[in-house]
Amino acid sequence: MQKWNAFQKSTAVRVVASAGTIIAVAAIVGAGLKWN
Repeated sequence: MQKWNAFQKSTAVRVVASAGTIIAVAAIVGAGLKWN
């Protein structure tokens, strides 16, 4: 049970990290388009 809990946590961390990266890239691209 502990193993599964750790797996869920690491999966959640990965999802949050990738979502944050996508949001950051989208924000940078959006800002670039806005200023051009």
